[in-house]
Amino acid sequence: MHSRRSLLYVPGDDRHKIEKALTFGADCICLDLEDGVAQNCKETARAAGKLPGA
Repeated sequence: MHSRRSLLYVPGDDRHKIEKALTFGADCICLDLEDGVAQNCKETARAAGKLPGA
C-alpha cells in the first residue's frame, strides 16, 4: 500500500471538471457533494456520486 501524497477536491456536479481531474495524476480525487456545489444542485450531485448498490 502506498501513501497518498495528493488530494484533489472537485465539485461533484460538474462532469467536465471531474473528467479533467482524472488527467492530473492526483493520488486521490474527492468529489465534493456539499460546499463545492450550488444549493440547487446538491441532490443531483449526491445522486451522481452514489456507487451502484450503495
